[in-house]
Amino acid sequence: MNFKESLLTCLRYKIVNLRDRASRSEYWWFFLFAFALQQVIGFLTVLPGGMYLTIAILLYVGWAQIAVTVRRLHDLNYSGKWLWFAYGPAFMGIFLMIYAGGLDPETLAAVEDGNVPENDLLTYGSFLTIIGFVLSFGVMILCAKAGTVGDNRFGPDPLQQRRNARQYQGFGQGQSFGQGYGQGFGQNQQNQQEQQWQQSQFGQNPNYDQNQEPRRERDDGLYEQDPWAQFEDRDAQFSQRDGEFGFNANAPEDKETYIDPKKRS
Repeated sequence: MNFKESLLTCLRYKIVNLRDRASRSEYWWFFLFAFALQQVIGFLTVLPGGMYLTIAILLYVGWAQIAVTVRRLHDLNYSGKWLWFAYGPAFMGIFLMIYAGGLDPETLAAVEDGNVPENDLLTYGSFLTIIGFVLSFGVMILCAKAGTVGDNRFGPDPLQQRRNARQYQGFGQGQSFGQGYGQGFGQNQQNQQEQQWQQSQFGQNPNYDQNQEPRRERDDGLYEQDPWAQFEDRDAQFSQRDGEFGFNANAPEDKETYIDPKKRS
């Protein structure tokens, strides 16, 4: 799954899906998007009403990140309820800090100066927030592991589904290609047969049923047609025909009618 497919899946198609499984590519591409968004979204606060827009975007993307993390745990054959052990302390700590005024601008300025106000809720909230971030980092490392091969209790393997979809698409393309190739091959074969038939009608195609003229081997190992072989075969045919009709050139009674082949015009 590429970057675009991951964003469409997490922000649109499976924004409220807490049942299926998510592959590593789906999880990490969206994680990188959420991390980059947090770095640049602060510029929206300078716009009129930018604070509310920033909060809305962060809530929407944050929920999508929780959903994809739950699906990623499902791919590892873990229940999504384990995510509350990581995110629960962080959310509780942030809530206590807000309730105690720890996020008030004056309080934050005092913390930067080293003047930490005495507030037990603020201390507990900070402690829980740190624990939550550590556990969240552990979940992130866990999501880097390879998922369960094949089906598990949360559904089919997402990687296997993508492989099956690619094979199905490739099979459909291959089938159409095979049809075109088969049709072209049949047409070419038919054209070759028609061309051979036309050549045979005009004597251009050799007839292999007849006796072939003898060939002789040249010095370079190739074969060429013997130009004198046809004359030798013709003389042999004449001699055989003369023998069949009782003509003998060496007989005294036939010498008068015999004409030497070398003197023939």
